[in-house]
Amino acid sequence: MDKNIWLLLRVRFISQQRLNIFKVAGHKKEKSKRLIYLICLAIVALMASFYSGAIAYGLGYLNMTQLIPLYAFLIASLLSFFFTIFKANGELFGFFDYDTLMSLPIKTTTIIASRFMYLYIWNTLLSLLIMLPAGVIYAVFSNPNRLFYCFWIIAMFTVTLIPTTIATIIGAVITAIASRTKHASLISTVLMIVLLISILAASLFAGGFNQSFDINQLNDLSRIFINESFKIYPIAELYHNGIVEEKWLQFISFIAISIVWYLLFVKVLSFKYKSLNTRISSTYNKSNYEVNRLNSGSVLTALYSKELKRFLSSTIYVTNMVVGLVMSVIMSVAVVIVGSERLAIMVGLPELVVFLPKLAPFILAAMIGMSNTSSVSLSLEGKNLWILKSLPLRLRDIYLSKILVNLTLTVPVALISGSLFIIGIKATLYQGLMMLVIPLIFAIFSATWGLFINYQFANYDWESETQVVKQSMSAVIGMLGSLLIAVILGSVPVFLNDSGYAIYTTSIVVLLLGASHIMFKLLLKKRL
Repeated sequence: MDKNIWLLLRVRFISQQRLNIFKVAGHKKEKSKRLIYLICLAIVALMASFYSGAIAYGLGYLNMTQLIPLYAFLIASLLSFFFTIFKANGELFGFFDYDTLMSLPIKTTTIIASRFMYLYIWNTLLSLLIMLPAGVIYAVFSNPNRLFYCFWIIAMFTVTLIPTTIATIIGAVITAIASRTKHASLISTVLMIVLLISILAASLFAGGFNQSFDINQLNDLSRIFINESFKIYPIAELYHNGIVEEKWLQFISFIAISIVWYLLFVKVLSFKYKSLNTRISSTYNKSNYEVNRLNSGSVLTALYSKELKRFLSSTIYVTNMVVGLVMSVIMSVAVVIVGSERLAIMVGLPELVVFLPKLAPFILAAMIGMSNTSSVSLSLEGKNLWILKSLPLRLRDIYLSKILVNLTLTVPVALISGSLFIIGIKATLYQGLMMLVIPLIFAIFSATWGLFINYQFANYDWESETQVVKQSMSAVIGMLGSLLIAVILGSVPVFLNDSGYAIYTTSIVVLLLGASHIMFKLLLKKRL
């Protein structure tokens, strides 16, 4: 392989992960923050591995061992697809140092390969977290021959090639369509959101879930899952037959198709790469621009308007922050259309239907907490931070404007999703009230929590928005922290009776409001 690929890849990892900070004397505070970030990533990785192993063990325990390899394969592929499609624009197209790289005496195919390898390595690490524990559990339950171990190791490093490539192609197509318009960012954002909704809705309603079956018919569930998976993602059949049924020729075909597909992708993309990036980086201005009418308003309104425009102007910012909200709405609609019992079966937890009335507020809170714009909004000020600091603005207005943008997204979704859940599961008066109140209060809490975390771990020296929105410590702790808090709070109601549930939820509302108030007061005591 071209040594320039490894050189570009090395530089990319060091700059994106800010590893140089450990080589520079001093900066103890920054080193400590970076270390905490790496520890948090390690904890998240361990949790993902444990979750993957737990699901695999559950399948083995239910005598559905043959599903484990396919489940691990599909989860790794789906996660790779999602992580890549939102990073393609910013990583492969329209990236910060495009002009610098293209001016170097390096082939275009080398630059594409290095950028793709960066995505591939992260996706492969994700694949290892999912497939390694699942493979161990499968080996324990099925006791396969030695060839399985060889196939499984090879599969862990090749499973992400095709989904990463497909996601990049879709990202390129969307970018190409958007680049032909004057409002490229807006069109790209809308197309991405439409794609996201389509995929989430299709994954929820596909898989034979519209068919009738009894909860206890696990063998039928396995058969339906395998057949539908092969229809949606045909190459999964080659992988499944190679691993489970030991048909090595089919497994070799799977590996060969994956590698050839990747090589073709790099070669074909190199022909249009420069023209595509040129269109993306082009900007349009009105030649007959005239100042007509100027509106005036309060400082907070102006800051809120600026913050909202900043959010809507960035495709990667929008698409990463609306995932939880889209999931919330789709799940709420599913509860109304298919009913809570079938939905519980669809997510693989039939027992969930018993506890759903008490758990629903916290499920909605968890998904709302995943959409945390305030966890990166301070960092996104970047090199423009000095403007905010030099203007005669109150800290209260600056912080409130960022929190209000977050609430603009989460509050309508909390009300819509809560109302749909009330209708879908026929909740009692108090349960229905909590399905509206707890997501709303949690939206306030998560917005304040995100801003508080972003202040502690702000990064104003970023090179691309991807670095802040997807890879920063504040994004990880802000969004996953909100999710984890909602999960912890939601684990208690299953053990409570009705009166205990009422006391508990009332306490949670007071606790969340109190915590939000304290965090906001602490923020006001600090300087930007």
